[in-house]
Amino acid sequence: MKKILFFFVIFLFLFSTEVALAASFDTNFGILGKTITSFDGDAIPNKISTQANGKYLVAGYQVNTSNNRDWAIARYDTNGDLDTSFNGNGILSRDFGNHDAIHAVANQANNKIIVGGYSTPGFTWTLSRYNQDGSMDIDFGSGGTITYIQGLIMDFILQPDGKIIAIGYFIGFSGADDVALVRYNSNGTLDTSFGGGDGIVSTPIGGSNDRGGSGVLQPDGKIVVLGSFDAGGHDEIFLARYNENGSLDTSFGIGGKVITHFGGSNGATDLALQPDGKIVITGGAHISGQNSTILARYGPDGSLDDTFDGDGKILHSFSPGSDYANALMIQPDGKIIIAGVNDVGGPSGQDFMLARFDTDGGLDTTFGTNGLFTAPIGSGNDIINDALLLSSGKIIAVGNTHNGSYNDWAIARFVESDNSVNLPVQYYSQNSDPWGPTEYDHANSILGFPTPTTMDRWGCVVTSAAMVLNYHGMTEFSDETAINPGTLNDWLKNNNGYSVANTYSYIFWPAIGTLSEELFGVGKSDVILEHRMFREGIGNHLLSEEEAKDEISNEVPLIFKVKNTQTNGHFAVAKGFDTNTFFLNDPEFNHPDLTSFNDTYYQVDRFTPSNTDLSYIVAVVNPNVEILVSSPSGEQKTGKLITNGETSEFDDINGASYGFSEPISNPDENGNPESLGTGVNEFLLPKPSEDGTYEITLSSDKFTSYTLNIATFQDDGTQEVHTIEGFVGPGADDEFELNFSKDDSSNLNEIVTFDSLIADINLLHKIGDVQGFGIYISLLAKANAAKGINFINSKTAVNILKSLQNELNAQKGKKISDRAYSILSYDIQILISQF
Repeated sequence: MKKILFFFVIFLFLFSTEVALAASFDTNFGILGKTITSFDGDAIPNKISTQANGKYLVAGYQVNTSNNRDWAIARYDTNGDLDTSFNGNGILSRDFGNHDAIHAVANQANNKIIVGGYSTPGFTWTLSRYNQDGSMDIDFGSGGTITYIQGLIMDFILQPDGKIIAIGYFIGFSGADDVALVRYNSNGTLDTSFGGGDGIVSTPIGGSNDRGGSGVLQPDGKIVVLGSFDAGGHDEIFLARYNENGSLDTSFGIGGKVITHFGGSNGATDLALQPDGKIVITGGAHISGQNSTILARYGPDGSLDDTFDGDGKILHSFSPGSDYANALMIQPDGKIIIAGVNDVGGPSGQDFMLARFDTDGGLDTTFGTNGLFTAPIGSGNDIINDALLLSSGKIIAVGNTHNGSYNDWAIARFVESDNSVNLPVQYYSQNSDPWGPTEYDHANSILGFPTPTTMDRWGCVVTSAAMVLNYHGMTEFSDETAINPGTLNDWLKNNNGYSVANTYSYIFWPAIGTLSEELFGVGKSDVILEHRMFREGIGNHLLSEEEAKDEISNEVPLIFKVKNTQTNGHFAVAKGFDTNTFFLNDPEFNHPDLTSFNDTYYQVDRFTPSNTDLSYIVAVVNPNVEILVSSPSGEQKTGKLITNGETSEFDDINGASYGFSEPISNPDENGNPESLGTGVNEFLLPKPSEDGTYEITLSSDKFTSYTLNIATFQDDGTQEVHTIEGFVGPGADDEFELNFSKDDSSNLNEIVTFDSLIADINLLHKIGDVQGFGIYISLLAKANAAKGINFINSKTAVNILKSLQNELNAQKGKKISDRAYSILSYDIQILISQF
């Protein structure tokens, strides 16, 4: 019956794969889609423009050695390299005397480059024109530059007739700024047909600090300007529309102006014109100490479009941190892309953000993760300041990335793939309440763990498992409690899902299968999940990129173990892919894809629907102790054995694997990876091919204590955990017998011989747990005497062992440590029981 249901579910799954247009870095640009340019001091790029030959022109400012801002312009080839045909090295700067910055850039049809912003002295309205090679165009204005009164240029509109409209604001003598538009002829002279006959328009909006930010030219020649003004303690957003001659268009809004409020203090950053004449704007709203993204759409008359999210405007927070948009793009299909910054929290901080909305204002869930694509550039704060939608459909974005000391310029290109797969995996953050501050695993009782030992620091593995369970339809426990990272962590604690040791933490992955079988039995799941781990090591291989893609294509999200500068061991869910990378649900850093982890994974944990054979053997031990497992027949072995300082490797047991599992790690307060525990040496045997007695040998090339945790699973998921502590060292191996059955209980027994007793006495003396040479010699003599007489007179051997026990009792806590007493007493009792 279970098998029939299993295949039925798979049939349904095959028709639910979501093929998405998912954003990712364009690896044909720069290094893995990114180009970073350092000016050896703080630098901010404000605008980007494309030239007819496809090259990218970026403009902003850099801070010079006198700690003043200078104009800065850079040009990049289409592959992201600096274009050395521009000013010799791809970069030019200009110092007007004090603080100067560029806020607008445009490319004229004659390949001339127009830049604008402000210069000093006097915070002066300034624009300049450069030739294609970066030299100044001396035929423009006065030697290539035009200055006006105090003010700042924020944007350019290039008209089809070659005229240039500069948009920004003038600074009044009273300090009250007014929106400013100035139209120039193509040679830089003022266009006297614009404004009051002097080419200049100045518009008050709200009475104080009225600032134009960006503009767009309608097909009928009318000009729409977006900006903000001081409404008394907070800023409001405005739109203003001008006729071709610069007069306000009174058919737009009220007297040519539209004011929109989103709550708090609002700032508008960019606008775009739809083919149907509707106007879309974006920016941010600062409410209760946090920035949220805003978006609005207006009809051609300036009224809010109520077909867009119901009332024409959207206030949206993408994460618990702040986010806002600085650029807006409209695709040919009418979908809206915004670009800006998302504060994902934690060490990563602010990252580049792209988001896409459908034409009705809803988030486009086929883009990124539920409409959002967050793209870290460096290890510090990353902010998109401007972005363009290219004719190829790619997005080029420019912003700043903090390198730990100052901001560098960052340019990134993004691409969408029609051949991608993006599974609808529920996203969980390990940082979320209520589970974020709670204890992860049994961490507070384990030695050497950093503090705090909570889910928000270390819960990536269980959070990833919760996402996978939810994807496979397991959303509630049998008592109807919701399955989330916190409740799953509690379930694993209470159901032998974690190993318990002094110095390491380990999740018994097959316990997730045990949970799925339990939920299946009470009707809370339609499938039972079977675990398999893939990694490089003895008896195993890491899934190739193509193999991993095949698994995801077959509706199986994977759990990747990854690393980068922030972490040496981190888990995230691989939920999809395109031609460039894998898409992730990253529970800690919220990195959107594998590019943030150098496009590399080094372990894959897979959970697939099973025919109920969940049998498994897992053995884990401290990393400086090796495990060798022999099959019941004794003919096959897997693992390592250290003998006389030499290590032998074995790989005979079919399906078994052995290797080192690195601990989870996380950045400490200084940003350096900090590990949770020591990691473990790990033997895995899914679906053992035979029942019987497995022999386990522990060995080490140095004297060391260990904690051996063995979990056995029957074919129905029933689990038992066996824990043994001991010491091993050169010439003093420990051996155990594991009696395993797929359909019955298992037990673990240490193999004790007179030789192993003698080896333990020697080892415990060497490490100081048996003190005093006389006591050591006495114990050793009795053990050797019992060994010698054993074959002749077993009764005498037992009496000698009892005498040895009496000496242990007398010296416990004196010359013999509690640990030595426990180990040797156990050996003696096992030997006596064998007679």
